[in-house]
Amino acid sequence: MSPAERPTGNPLAVVAAAPQVQPAEPVLEIRGLSVDYGFGGNAVHAVVDCDLTLRRGEVMGLAGESGSGKSTLAMAAIRLLRSPAVITGGQVLFHSRPTPGSGPVRTLDLLAAGDEELRSVRWSEISVVLQSALNALNPVATIGAQFYDLLQVHRPDLSKSARWDRAAELLTMVGMTADRLRSYAHELSGGMRQRAMIAMALALEPQVMIMDEPTTALDVVTQRQILEELMELRDRLGFAALFITHDLSLLVELADEIAVMYAGRLMERAPAASLFRAPRLPYTYGLLHCFPPMHGERRPMTGIPGSPPDLRAVPSGCAFHPRCQWAMARCSVDIPRLEAVDGSHREVACWLHDGDLTVPAELGGSDPAMVGTGQAVPAAVGGQDRSVTLTIVGTSTEPSAAPPVLEGRDLNKIFWVRRGRGPLARKARLRAVEGVSISLAAGTVTAVVGESGSGKTTVARLLAKIITPDGGRLFVDGQEAPPGRSRRYASQVQMIFQDPFASLNPVHRIRHHLVRPLKIHHLAEHDVDAAVAELLERVSLEPPQSFIDKFPYELSGGQRQRVAIARTLAVRPRVLLADEPVSMLDVSIRLGVLNLLADLRDRDHLAILYVTHDIASARYLADTIVVMYAGQVVESAPSVGLTDNPAHPYTQLLLSAAPDPDRLDRPKLAGSGAPPSLLVPPSGCRFHPRCPHAMDICKRQAPPGAEVAPGHVAACWLHVDPAERRVQEAAEPATQTGPATQDLRRRRMK
Repeated sequence: MSPAERPTGNPLAVVAAAPQVQPAEPVLEIRGLSVDYGFGGNAVHAVVDCDLTLRRGEVMGLAGESGSGKSTLAMAAIRLLRSPAVITGGQVLFHSRPTPGSGPVRTLDLLAAGDEELRSVRWSEISVVLQSALNALNPVATIGAQFYDLLQVHRPDLSKSARWDRAAELLTMVGMTADRLRSYAHELSGGMRQRAMIAMALALEPQVMIMDEPTTALDVVTQRQILEELMELRDRLGFAALFITHDLSLLVELADEIAVMYAGRLMERAPAASLFRAPRLPYTYGLLHCFPPMHGERRPMTGIPGSPPDLRAVPSGCAFHPRCQWAMARCSVDIPRLEAVDGSHREVACWLHDGDLTVPAELGGSDPAMVGTGQAVPAAVGGQDRSVTLTIVGTSTEPSAAPPVLEGRDLNKIFWVRRGRGPLARKARLRAVEGVSISLAAGTVTAVVGESGSGKTTVARLLAKIITPDGGRLFVDGQEAPPGRSRRYASQVQMIFQDPFASLNPVHRIRHHLVRPLKIHHLAEHDVDAAVAELLERVSLEPPQSFIDKFPYELSGGQRQRVAIARTLAVRPRVLLADEPVSMLDVSIRLGVLNLLADLRDRDHLAILYVTHDIASARYLADTIVVMYAGQVVESAPSVGLTDNPAHPYTQLLLSAAPDPDRLDRPKLAGSGAPPSLLVPPSGCRFHPRCPHAMDICKRQAPPGAEVAPGHVAACWLHVDPAERRVQEAAEPATQTGPATQDLRRRRMK
């Protein structure tokens, strides 16, 4: 389907849902591609005999867990892999047109092409957007200089002024202002850096864009804004895109077709809407059920048990069979072929669709029972136990007369930053947190959500006393905490950091990481090994002997995060402050960590603060959700009440931006734009420059907290009684420094 034939409306709507009269012509064909790391018997087979076809004007989604081979496949297609990677077979055919839709097609095998031919194709006809824009951009050159260098090499016919004009045009095209050409990468937000990378990738109007996890590190609002702009550009310019991610819920909204990889092999390929409605592969089915729903009743979820296999020792037969609940004896012996099923465009590599079996109802069959000729594989295969204990998540507790375990009242934090360069540089105050009050009760989870820069992590660090507040007070069990981070306070309040790769020292074994807090706090001095084993068992790392002497790099991301949690539990804390604990993990592993936190809450009666920008996981785990914007609290409510009936326009924006394949006909974002600078925050309500419902009073006065339902408070003039609003409008302007959040505290938000 050409861009001109696409339906109008939501640019993220699944195009595959509409019937296609005639498929578009191929622009990139990958045939039998195989890639190894290393040589001989020690070679790791990272990509095995993969076939993909990318068509003009379409988006092909490539999904799978970390280590499945997605990035290796894409980088091998344009020969950007470095040693010890070796392409051992296959073809990559690029069908180029001088201009889209006209002229003869020129076919080039990229794997057989010479260096000069490759240089003529890379970036000018096939461009790449990498995962980390901060690492991809040159830190010592301005954005404009990098645009200029790109155009100078590939468009030498352009004059100097024409290159600068083209750079300004490209930035404007992706929603940035031309003055950002003078900025360095570190002076831009994450979303701006990613926009700049996309603009560079489009500079030469390529026919193919390869996007490797381009929005992983971004909050949901920035992610959706970028994807909406990207889809509009795709429709306007007609390029094709290979979009790589582990987030299937995002691909369902974005892609025309989705291919799923596991252990280096393509396992399922289908139109996006068909794959979402009826996955035929147990692995795809598991991935789709790793995403907590945004609607309806909350229920326990288990996701996919176990971990992806080590590619140095891939299980025999189907590599997924140790984690598959429908595995048969044949699955552990024979590798299934990728073949068409149901007489459709769908291809699946699974023995359930061999024709001799009754397929389970969950995978499109008529009988939920597993009927077949082979014997079912035992529950434990290859040392991985598939039994999973269901955790009751988000169980709200009745209000208690006991004071909160930890409470922060009217917290403020100011950072001094340097503005300008040279002798004219001066220091300015950045109000990162202003008037925030939050309380954590025993046996409950409180989630703090918001965009990057909203102050979530700063609040968690203030509660942990990692940084000192410039105003406000902290209370433990109703008693004001003394200044400073004492050893007693540290033993009661522990923090789980975002990056499990950086929070564990790579030169020490797991034993060292768990023994150290025990020794510092004089715990279990006589039987340290038994205490360490108990900690590993508490976080479901069993048997402990398999982990205790390993280094962090020998563990998966989810296992490293569990070790980090075990380290915090070593000192027997009463409060856990979890700062984005699952943002760097695969979707299949996230659910296990969230269930672990819920189990710790219920079993040990811990008070947990869960900091995240993923409102779906907050709804799944938390009893209460607190929404922050520009350093202030704007709404607080029980989790289901907040997500089902959001009161503040900013909360509505967060919910409309979150990936939600159940609502594919969503309108474009209302209230787009960027969060304000906290060096010079807006007067009145800080959200009013982005708010579609802003009134005159919103620009002058910060709104008070209004109770819209029992336990549900929003700081928004829309929910203030009109008579009271008229009184406030007639009065002198109120103080602009955090009255909304102070009013929320007075209403005893939990």
